[in-house]
Amino acid sequence: MTRGRKPKLYQINGQHLTLKQIWAVTGIRPSTIISRLHSGLSIEDAVSRPLHVRKPKGSINGLLFEHAGRKLTIKQWSEIVGLSRQLVYLRLSSGWTIEQALATPTPRQCKRGVVNNFDHVLGNSAGLKGRRNPQIERQP
Repeated sequence: MTRGRKPKLYQINGQHLTLKQIWAVTGIRPSTIISRLHSGLSIEDAVSRPLHVRKPKGSINGLLFEHAGRKLTIKQWSEIVGLSRQLVYLRLSSGWTIEQALATPTPRQCKRGVVNNFDHVLGNSAGLKGRRNPQIERQP
């Protein structure tokens, strides 16, 4: 004895299929199909419309930004340089170049002496060797 209701069958191209079977064939989740049906689409239209492809988080329109010979998303760049993703996005949407947006320190970073976090990206000799053997002469 089975419990519950029998699944509703939808006729598509002469076949009677359940939402789970439609999902297996089309890749469209049952909740999406139901939502499309509630919005007034026929079952044929509901399953023939392509899915919207979500853009990766941390990118503007799926764009990669090139800097220092590397192409990365805003999220990836923000993690490298130690800035928030929102700040980098705000700077770019305000007309800053990618170089300005990534290399300009925040006031907080300036206070604590942090200029940027490009040492390992740009290879500017500020790595471990440069820190272990500082050749800074003091002036009297």
